[in-house]
Amino acid sequence: RTGLSHRTLIVDWDIHHGNGTYKLFEDDPAVLFFSIHRYDNGRFFPGGPLGNYTTHGSKEGEGYSVHVPWDVRGGLKRGHPTPGDSEYIEAFDKLLLPIAADFQPDLVVVSAGFDAAKGDPLGLCNVSPRGYYELMQKLLTLANGRVVVVLEGGYNLESISVSMLACARALLGDEMPADEDDDDDDEEEEPVPRPPPHHFHADLIEKVRVHQAQFWPSLCREGEEVSQHAAGELRVPAAALKGTLAEMEAALREHATCEATLEGLRHRQENVLFKLDEVPPDPHHVEMQRGWQALRSAFELSDHSPPYLLVSIVVQNPDQVVRCLSVAMQSGATGAFLVNNGDAHSPEEAAMSTPGVQKATLKGPSGGAAGKAGKAQLEALAEAFAAARDAYPAAWIGLSVPQLPPSQVFKWIASHCPTANAAWIHGLTAKAADVEWEEVKNGDESEWKTVRVDKWYNDHQASLKGVLRERAIATWKGIVFGDVAVDGQTRVHHEQDAETMCEACQELLRHWTVIVSSVCDIVVTSKKDRTSLCSLAKLQAMGGVTPLALMNSGQVAEGEAVGGYRSAVDVSIVDGNALAAMGQKSQEAFAGSQFDLDREALVDWVARWKGKAEA
Repeated sequence: RTGLSHRTLIVDWDIHHGNGTYKLFEDDPAVLFFSIHRYDNGRFFPGGPLGNYTTHGSKEGEGYSVHVPWDVRGGLKRGHPTPGDSEYIEAFDKLLLPIAADFQPDLVVVSAGFDAAKGDPLGLCNVSPRGYYELMQKLLTLANGRVVVVLEGGYNLESISVSMLACARALLGDEMPADEDDDDDDEEEEPVPRPPPHHFHADLIEKVRVHQAQFWPSLCREGEEVSQHAAGELRVPAAALKGTLAEMEAALREHATCEATLEGLRHRQENVLFKLDEVPPDPHHVEMQRGWQALRSAFELSDHSPPYLLVSIVVQNPDQVVRCLSVAMQSGATGAFLVNNGDAHSPEEAAMSTPGVQKATLKGPSGGAAGKAGKAQLEALAEAFAAARDAYPAAWIGLSVPQLPPSQVFKWIASHCPTANAAWIHGLTAKAADVEWEEVKNGDESEWKTVRVDKWYNDHQASLKGVLRERAIATWKGIVFGDVAVDGQTRVHHEQDAETMCEACQELLRHWTVIVSSVCDIVVTSKKDRTSLCSLAKLQAMGGVTPLALMNSGQVAEGEAVGGYRSAVDVSIVDGNALAAMGQKSQEAFAGSQFDLDREALVDWVARWKGKAEA
């Protein structure tokens, strides 16, 4: 508007996605926006899909927004280094500079936050002062050196100071002095070559290149046919947004001119069908990291470190529970959950001929024979807890209470088991979205697949408000566990238990986790059938919102190790049924209950999770 610039390049290297800047210029082809930031699959602030590399502007501004979204948390979980000089310079060389050569900016504006600097406690990246010096030198080759640097800050004053000083040296044309920690020898040493970018982060840069190549010919490698700015080719055709999955895929293929265009179209189609731009923002409790504060408080008296190891003990009678708790403590577990799956009643004559959990209520009539059986199961659970607490006053003991509606669990625990450390609530009515499904047939077999999202929900759901209200007024103040994507729950996406999953599936799982975390401190998930560990992709999609607990059978599939899971979850819960003596030993082999824990199997499970044994 002032005539100072007709083609402006904004480079935002602050650790957070420049979502505000993006929204200002997303449809403006006169502004090229380049944001290189920590993303963690949408779990790092400001969160959501907006900062992903598949977001590239809209309308006339399509292709004029370039995002390099580092997965710092995912890399750390896999034991990889965080992005540093090599990765940032690679992103500039492979992405920014070629695109800028096409765009030809006449002004460069740098949003210079230094929370990606080495030593910053929030960003956890590793860009050195010399790295910033070189990045600034590269920017000075653009726009005839017309570069404006806007300081945004960081979270380590020393890192901010030395990083900005390095940028100022580059702006002034001064040499970058040797690092202070270099040896001050008289002999000149050969400069240490910079290592190549780590493959984990280099893969991300390559994904960005492939995606942006549909807009910028300079990113297209020899032999790749990538369409240029043909608006018709880059728009998802209407036929690809209606009909069956097969019909929509055929429409996409017919419209695409090459594989790169097809990939871009698929991402856009997914964004539209699943309304990924309409996912509700994270509520305040997620930003405040409330769940981890509760996790630390819940286990602060134990001498264990995460992941905390809990055993789910199936209740049959008080003596059996005490024996199982003894085995759990001696095996090195952090604590135990007690659950009555309908095998114990007090009084026993209240049991029904049909085994299993019977629902009870604390309000109104008992509900006939089934309601009385449910209350008898609750009474048996309370008696088992009392015996366990008497035997182990300092033990960590939680209660799983499937007999009651979630909103009534807190009051019951306060009245009957006030020293319980945790409550595990089941049957929580928490809806992430309305999802449309389609039955896809393949010969004699068929599979239900998700097609689209009709509506996303936030955490202001009446059922959740009731549970939250009852928890707030209850005198019992322990930590609360709740289920997400476990066996028996309605699925949100057909890929939710797969080893790899699309962005829509990740977003659905993450948002489901967000919804449940408004009521619960720790979210519990599992593989669909609990026969082995669930996929790491599922845990990574759900991670970062609140602490995660993995319910598992204690059995490890052939070739499966738990090393990667130790860093992906905060709590591991072994199913007591799976480690009980029943089915593993003959009844004559021990003098006790068929629900007594298999000590040898439990010791092996604890050793695996503590890293003392691997499959």
